[in-house]
Amino acid sequence: MKYTPTFAVITTALAASLAFTACTSSTATKDTPKEAPKVLTSIAERLVEEGYPGAIITRTSPDGTAETATAGTADLTTDTPVPADGEVRIGSASKTFTAVVALQLVEEGLLELDRSVDTYLPGLIKGEGIDPKAITVRQLLQHTSGLPEYTDLV
Repeated sequence: MKYTPTFAVITTALAASLAFTACTSSTATKDTPKEAPKVLTSIAERLVEEGYPGAIITRTSPDGTAETATAGTADLTTDTPVPADGEVRIGSASKTFTAVVALQLVEEGLLELDRSVDTYLPGLIKGEGIDPKAITVRQLLQHTSGLPEYTDLV
């Protein structure tokens, strides 16, 4: 299967749409285990009906069992259906999750926002004109660290 940057952007949009739908849908939160695949399939199909080329949804229960539903097309040039084991890049949506976990660590006393990144990740941030000891965790979370945009470097 060919995964293109466009596919990655589309699937990221789908993930964001799904997260919003799952948070606001009373059906998605009240279903029984037997109805779960129907609910997931319904959501995936609705996304395709609304104009997304494809959707993949996996819900993992607290006991570790996973249910997956797919709909639509993964590759528009070959009309390949979305595979249940397809890879999806989370993209910018991960920034929110990372910030939440970082703030939880602050609350637990395991992370300090005004300490340098080098305190927690020594030697990780490198580059010409970059001083990791001068960049704080807070600056990273606020996107004010002065680090260059990584996509401009590749």
